[in-house]
Amino acid sequence: MPGATLPRVLAGPIVRRVEPNACSVWLATSEATDVTLKLYAGTAMAASAGAPVASSQATSLRRFGEHLYVGVIQVKLDAAAGSPPLTPGGLYSYDIALSGSFGSSDLAGEGLLEDRPAAEGRPAQLALGYVTGRLPSFVAAPASIDRLRLAHASCRKSHGKGPDAMAWLDDTIADDYANMADKRPQQLFLTGDQIYADDVPACLLPMLNRLGSDLLGYEEFVTLHNADGSWTAALRGNLRHLPTYRRRKLIREAARMSTTDADSHLITFGEFAAMYLAAWSPRVWRELAPSAEIFAAIDASLAPEHKAMLMDWEACYPGGSTPQENWKKARGEGIEKERERVIAWRDAVSKVARVLANVATYMIWDDHEITDDWNLNKRWRNRVLRTALGKDIIRNGCMAYGLFQGWGNDPDAFAKADSPNKKFIDETAALLGQPPTAAPADTGADETSNLSRLNVLFGIAGEDAGKQVVWHYRVAGPRHLVIVLDTRTRRGFRGQGIAPASLLGDSLGAQVPAGPLADGRELLIVVSPAPVLGPHIMEQYAAPIYEMVADYKYGIEHLQRRGDKPCEPGGKVTGVEDADAESWGANEPAREELLKRLASHGKAIILSGDVHYACSLTLDFWTGISPTPARIVQLTSSASRNSFSDLVEAVLRSNALLQIYQTGIAPERLAWNAKAPITLPPGAKISPGKRSRMRRSPALISTRGWPAGAGIPPDKQPDWRWRLKLVRDERPETSLPPDVQRPKLAAAQELVPANAASHVAAYRAVAARHQSTALTQRFRQLRQMVFTTNIGLVTIIGSGPSLQVVHTLLSQEGEALPNGVPNTVHAIPLTATGDPAPVLQSGG
Repeated sequence: MPGATLPRVLAGPIVRRVEPNACSVWLATSEATDVTLKLYAGTAMAASAGAPVASSQATSLRRFGEHLYVGVIQVKLDAAAGSPPLTPGGLYSYDIALSGSFGSSDLAGEGLLEDRPAAEGRPAQLALGYVTGRLPSFVAAPASIDRLRLAHASCRKSHGKGPDAMAWLDDTIADDYANMADKRPQQLFLTGDQIYADDVPACLLPMLNRLGSDLLGYEEFVTLHNADGSWTAALRGNLRHLPTYRRRKLIREAARMSTTDADSHLITFGEFAAMYLAAWSPRVWRELAPSAEIFAAIDASLAPEHKAMLMDWEACYPGGSTPQENWKKARGEGIEKERERVIAWRDAVSKVARVLANVATYMIWDDHEITDDWNLNKRWRNRVLRTALGKDIIRNGCMAYGLFQGWGNDPDAFAKADSPNKKFIDETAALLGQPPTAAPADTGADETSNLSRLNVLFGIAGEDAGKQVVWHYRVAGPRHLVIVLDTRTRRGFRGQGIAPASLLGDSLGAQVPAGPLADGRELLIVVSPAPVLGPHIMEQYAAPIYEMVADYKYGIEHLQRRGDKPCEPGGKVTGVEDADAESWGANEPAREELLKRLASHGKAIILSGDVHYACSLTLDFWTGISPTPARIVQLTSSASRNSFSDLVEAVLRSNALLQIYQTGIAPERLAWNAKAPITLPPGAKISPGKRSRMRRSPALISTRGWPAGAGIPPDKQPDWRWRLKLVRDERPETSLPPDVQRPKLAAAQELVPANAASHVAAYRAVAARHQSTALTQRFRQLRQMVFTTNIGLVTIIGSGPSLQVVHTLLSQEGEALPNGVPNTVHAIPLTATGDPAPVLQSGG
């Protein structure tokens, strides 16, 4: 029997992959269970649903702990067997039948179709069907492209600022549950950082650790060794050995990771699994840790070498009547603020659980599923993968991602005999299914132990990509194809240092099909965790300068990284690691290869997250001398709960020059596969940067800033060229939500250009308006970029030359109004622009 605090259904049901001939639901339970998935046409009440239109075979959930059973239940639809394919755009309800030693049950029997009040640290539960007794449902992808409705979100941190934007999607579904207005999203894409494994609140980690141990039925082993290798121990992964709020030194010095938010970093598999359950289910929550547990002393019985690896906060804040008094005074207020934010996140989980039960959901990881900067560059990998703890954390995170996210994206790939994906499921079940009597053996890349075989499957050991789990996948709709990129485990590295990675390495051909689509589908949609395209000011100016200066500091400071700064273990994170220098723009040749491949499709949409702001961009891409460009549209929605730095936004909003670069100048590039054949007149001078770019192969050259007389020979025109534009919300002022509208001036205060006498008074009125709105926090500037929590809704409308994608960004209605409203709407043509191609501009 499960522990008294564990419900039978731990999390789920979550609707995962839905295709015309198959649909899947993910489920986690606390005891051995056989599950049958039943489909019903239209909306249905559980008590009167009638005969299902299709049912799955009974599926036994796999055991990954004494009280952790996970599986993906799949209905196969076969007209010859009496189960016709799903109707495109049709609404389907579903139920799950459970059986085991407990007898039999279903969604109603488990209480999942009714509201339940909050109790004992758990948030209130909401009926999955939105009214008592109604089954949850989903909408299949439509037959015509102009009825396609998608949603996308990323970066959902438990203690981030602001509301949880994922909860706003619950309101969208509730508003049109029967899909009469054709507004329900058919697919939801979670584009990375669904959990934050590194940045975990101190009050939450104890709950996760204990829940994880209850799930497994035992305490895991963790291998620790100190910085010089003189002490090594295999210890139980409990809070005595790995206390909350004291893990930073372990992560920075024992695991050699670069995250700056490591005080309560997840370490054990149980903690990772518990974090997923807490993010998706209201039923597993317990009371958060009190301050007394967070600010407790280190266990005096631990070995001196072990204690030396834990953060000694008492030494950082000496004095006081007790060793912990000044530490608590310095950090207590921040801990309580974290607690308030965790409680707000917890209270929204029921709405998130209901979303996941009512829309086909697809997921892909980014770095925070494992740790910040995961696989950033070759130096990072070389450093971290030399440590036992670093490998333990990465392996535990990969196992949890595979079971909780990856498996449901493409269930058939994880069922294929002898495939790396199937081996991952089997090896993970073998490793976790029984209590260990000692730390599992890591035998390197020789695959002679269970643990070493997992290391090879995850790319932790060995270099054979053919032996690794395949995390990228495709989802085909009747009229569109979605490809989801794995930009974390297929990277290509140049050298052994900090050179920016190629995010797809040599897997571009495997992950991105060449165009055009030849199967009747009209539109390619690409999911890339990091945006392929970003606002020019963010990618080309701020980040590179920051990285360059910080890397210089890294070279000076690296000798001070140990010993002399006990409150800053591992030294200060600087340079590319601090700046997350792993955007597509950081490796231009790799990005250009991707853009060329996308351009072969004529039109493509990219969905991304990662960057903690939201926006939309267009890139028109001309190949050779063709006058008709391809159109690539970048739609970014980030973060669902991890707002961008207020300081960065304030600087961008207040600096006129930065705003000119942001919006007034459309970046243009000319490109050649070989060196640029640009001719310069005698005596002409260009910057060293321009000359260097001309000599590269391929050469990617800005169109602007060339001396008079510079030119391109007629027979050596660019092999490709492009122009990038940031999209603006062009709705009339009166159509915007109230808090996005500018306060109106009185008629007498308006500027009259022909009346010079009115100018000074009008400028004063405008300045007073801006000052007033700044003080009252009204009039948020959201027409182009959104820096607050948000979630993106994507709608395709029109046809032929009028085909458009509409990117609606829901953000907070007002300072005291937590609802999400369409503060930003970007309507973007998907057809080729009539603008001329970029040309070399000389004499400017």
